[in-house]
Amino acid sequence: MIFLRLNIDNIYMFKEAAIDFTYPRRLASSLIEGEYMAEFPQVRFKRVCIIMGPNASGKTSLGRIMCSINNYLQGKPIAQVCENIFDKSKPATIELLYVLPELKELRRLRIEVDAKGVKRETLWGMALHKSDSLEKMVMALDKSEPVFHWDREEQPAIGDTDNVKLFSPAAAKGVVLDHASGWHYIFSEMDVSSGDLVHDQQDLVLLEKVLCAFDGSIDSVSPSQDKDNAYVIAFNNDDRVIVEDGQLRSSDRQRLSRGTLESIEVAKLLATIIRQGDIPNVSSTFFLDEKMAYSHTEMEAAILNVMIEKMGRYSQLFYTTHNHDILSMALPSHSYLFMYKDDFVRFAQPEKMKYSKNDRKLLGYVRNDIFGTVPDTSLIDALLD
Repeated sequence: MIFLRLNIDNIYMFKEAAIDFTYPRRLASSLIEGEYMAEFPQVRFKRVCIIMGPNASGKTSLGRIMCSINNYLQGKPIAQVCENIFDKSKPATIELLYVLPELKELRRLRIEVDAKGVKRETLWGMALHKSDSLEKMVMALDKSEPVFHWDREEQPAIGDTDNVKLFSPAAAKGVVLDHASGWHYIFSEMDVSSGDLVHDQQDLVLLEKVLCAFDGSIDSVSPSQDKDNAYVIAFNNDDRVIVEDGQLRSSDRQRLSRGTLESIEVAKLLATIIRQGDIPNVSSTFFLDEKMAYSHTEMEAAILNVMIEKMGRYSQLFYTTHNHDILSMALPSHSYLFMYKDDFVRFAQPEKMKYSKNDRKLLGYVRNDIFGTVPDTSLIDALLD
């Protein structure tokens, strides 16, 4: 699936929040190729979304909601959303406009949930039309009858257990909400000493290149000769670190810097991006949440560039960072999403604010706080008094 538009209300600190993952017009020149559907060129979507904002501005929460959506579309529970309703006295709402490239369909899904689970679910759908603009198709979708509607107050529950109430009624009835999509989310709070360090044996060549680039003292990465599902990180001084079943021994963990540890996770995602990028028409969602925060700025930009270049045509990469140097990569302005928070989470999308050129001026706008993302340091500055 491809995210086109997302509306969130009453979840975490999101109130009537709207994000547009489309862009108004194709650029004459862009470093990101193919940001439209090949057979339906008027369906333009952002293949890359760099998400920036101060601490606690909602970047990770946005990723959690998007991950919950991907899971829900595949018939998995939406418990995390139900547990994080802001105002418990009223339902929370998610509305998603998305495309299924494999089926050539435009979909809109609206979900209302409360603490008990799914309260109401409505799905609209239509075939994509080559001659119509996306806006014209959206208008037709708005006027169409839902292909599925379920209301807890009007219709019997699907299943009897509380757990069942967290699942999609449409999926439970056999309605296909998504088709052949993959999704891969890595969040900043994940413990890098856990099983997330697992790597397939065929990916060790890529892992070796990444680790040697991050840490010049690493000599090689190779499969373990003594243990199954394990690999050995060898250093120039003949030290060895063994990663078995994705686990590092506590004594070995000190041998690798935090940035190098996190690069193992990044390499795992990169291997997945490369592998799926070779499969035609597969649409995947990738979300990497501040996993390069301990890396040198040049290394972060280099890794991000490879991800963008190797990603499949109908996949999307969502990447959160605090690094302003990423603004100098000359990506289209619509590739950036700025987040900030007053009473609730807010979004600033440059292409909607007339900052639409494919240039490097965004860095100056950000430093001058045009998008409201520069943190308030007044309380810290007061410590000098």
